[in-house]
Amino acid sequence: MDQVFTYESFVHATAGSIGGQAAMTAFYPFETIRTQIQANDHLKSKTTLEVVKILVEEDGFGSLYKGIRPVLISLLASNFIYFYTNNMFKVIYKKQTGKGIGVLPNLLISFAAGVVNVLTTCPLWVLTTRYKAQRKNNSTESEGMIRGMIKIANEEGISALWNGTLASIILVTNPMINFTVFDQTKKYYLRWMKQKNLTPTQSFILGLFAKFVATILTYPLQVAQTKLRTSKKTMTEEETKKTGIKKYENTLDCLIKMFQEEGIYGWYRGVGNKLVQTLLMSAFHLTIYDKIVTEVEKVMGGKVKSHH
Repeated sequence: MDQVFTYESFVHATAGSIGGQAAMTAFYPFETIRTQIQANDHLKSKTTLEVVKILVEEDGFGSLYKGIRPVLISLLASNFIYFYTNNMFKVIYKKQTGKGIGVLPNLLISFAAGVVNVLTTCPLWVLTTRYKAQRKNNSTESEGMIRGMIKIANEEGISALWNGTLASIILVTNPMINFTVFDQTKKYYLRWMKQKNLTPTQSFILGLFAKFVATILTYPLQVAQTKLRTSKKTMTEEETKKTGIKKYENTLDCLIKMFQEEGIYGWYRGVGNKLVQTLLMSAFHLTIYDKIVTEVEKVMGGKVKSHH
């Protein structure tokens, strides 16, 4: 147990959580627009600026921040679990093997941490995705997250809280690729430049590169994930026409239908907006994460190991 509840894991988890919260708050309107474009077929032909205009005209500028409170709560839980579990697994691996962590073990550890995160926080994200996909204000968000999840379970069955789990587990490769590319690039860059730590600018640039790679490789699954989380198996044809949200059976069914209806564009709908959002968010997130860990090291007078 001493390998699980460590000071190092706690520092990395806290730094990751704070970085994630700050990044999401700074760029949240991009998140709202992305969800609307991905989930709502009525908006599929609209540009980012057109979607912003529609949302603001319907519900004011506050609509761009719809669902931010539950999203920040979900993100706090997700980032803490991911960063804590990721660093915990690294501690255990290094103590058990006595070796440094190479690329493959790093990938596997990141994947395992991501799966733990998905399975524990999926209900939160199903709920928050539905909040963000709403076109107009209604009472569901004000009901509270616990009541919201209970309502979904009662109306659609408890399994609905894990809608899109397969897509989410496969999408673990996104933060896995992102964090691993950043981690490995940082290690080799510091060695090449003979530096101890990255500057904020260097962290930002490496963060941009890492997230660009991850986003391009996994974007079709992100679209499917959003559609599955907002889709209700109990939806009628009338509800589908009214909301622009369709009904899907599973991840494969969603991907096939998107391709049949729109071709490759269906898989990459809104990718430009997503790239801007995720590149800025990830770079901002990892910059803050790296800076917090560095500052803790200075205050505590010792290095907080990252277990590369």
